[in-house]
Amino acid sequence: MATPRKTLREDAAPSSNNFPGLDAQGEAEGGFELRNFLEVCSTINPNGTPINTIRLKLFPFSLLGKVKEWFYTNKESFENTWQKCVDAFLTKFFPVGKTNTLRGQITGFQQHGSELVLEAWERLQEYVTACPHHGMEEWLIAQNFFHGLTRRSQEYLDAAAGGAFLALDVPATKALIEKIATHQSWTSERHASRTKGVHQIDSIDMLAAKMDLLLKKMESPEKEMNQIIDARMTCETCGESGHSGSSCPTT
Repeated sequence: MATPRKTLREDAAPSSNNFPGLDAQGEAEGGFELRNFLEVCSTINPNGTPINTIRLKLFPFSLLGKVKEWFYTNKESFENTWQKCVDAFLTKFFPVGKTNTLRGQITGFQQHGSELVLEAWERLQEYVTACPHHGMEEWLIAQNFFHGLTRRSQEYLDAAAGGAFLALDVPATKALIEKIATHQSWTSERHASRTKGVHQIDSIDMLAAKMDLLLKKMESPEKEMNQIIDARMTCETCGESGHSGSSCPTT
């Protein structure tokens, strides 16, 4: 019988399986990536040989310079155990302080105010890649991501999930985010097109306003001249100045 998938909430429940220990992944100085080495080893399985035995045998062939010297100098302390080799390797070439700093970016992840959900997710994945030996399971990373989002983004994910984002299992959360990525890409194109149209309308309105202002300025001298002429007139009917007989108020 297939094992039912757990939701993010169920995975968060205390369990000894939630903290399996250090994952045998990481990076060393000099451009060497242990993660890539593990991927290559996963494709090799001669006669059912245990994978950790293969890793330990091939590991020195992936090293160069001082890193390789370090391996052979400390080989006896590994006791032919891959996990001890990895632990020593990460301690030497990936100090605890650096690991804690990078891991803190994952555990304390916060969405930036102007970030889309997709942009925030991609930034989190960059942090995960930078610290591949973070020792955190995917469900916990997804949960940290959700809790680090703004309230508006959380509501958006809950709505997209059809209820509660945290009720989804890990594969479903990834599928949902991929779906959102496609939607946001299409929405961004529509928004850009709509914004361009709005700017065009604003430009037309602004030009019309400037024309109205210019016409008013052109009309002002004529009005002022008429007022001056009216002030010099003397009414032939009542004898008062300021208007002509045709516009006399007494008639």
